[in-house]
Amino acid sequence: RNNLWIYAAVDGGNHMNSYSQILEQNRWISPLTELRTGSTPFLIRGGFKGQAYGKLHYDVFVKYAVHKGMMQFMGHLMSPDSSLCTIDAIYSNHTEFTAGASINWKSKAFDAGTSFRYSAYSNAKNSTLANGSKPYGYSPFNWFIYGRYNWRERIFIGIAADINSSTPIMPGYKAKGYCNLGIDARYLFNRNFSLFLRGDNLLNAQIQHIPEYLEKGVSFTAGVLVKL
Repeated sequence: RNNLWIYAAVDGGNHMNSYSQILEQNRWISPLTELRTGSTPFLIRGGFKGQAYGKLHYDVFVKYAVHKGMMQFMGHLMSPDSSLCTIDAIYSNHTEFTAGASINWKSKAFDAGTSFRYSAYSNAKNSTLANGSKPYGYSPFNWFIYGRYNWRERIFIGIAADINSSTPIMPGYKAKGYCNLGIDARYLFNRNFSLFLRGDNLLNAQIQHIPEYLEKGVSFTAGVLVKL
């Protein structure tokens, strides 16, 4: 009883795509980029989800959506030696079919989970993209895995892997697939004070979401968190 739910929903709406919203997705965007309102006039999603033993949770779903003015990013070279590049927003119309699943386990000291999704997009129509192109910057396949342990809710240690397939990011070019492996640790002195250490891209993968710009390689961050 109350361990399995079957669901379905129909939705849709507009996307304002203000400059501040675009900056949250792409901090290199040109201040002169064209801003357009996009929309998802039709979206339907359904699947089933449930739980077992109060600790295991799962969700399996499919989604179909129609996107108008789907925002992407395009790089334009500004110098012959490719040393300067400006990033602009571009827009195209696509349909999307996505299937995915997630499963998570959580206990008092340990939680872990995995999720994956596969998305198939139609070719561009009536857009600033060449007709026949897939949307730029949208990975067809993503697989995420994580695990986290805590000792008496004072010491926290976690590891996560974010795996993405090759992704079209500009005409005739796909960014390579990658695995972004990260770790994090935190020591909690009390509710208001803690120390943390985070490592990112430990496999030194070439991660590229936007043309001409690579994300940083192996990196570590340490710091103090204070809540007032």
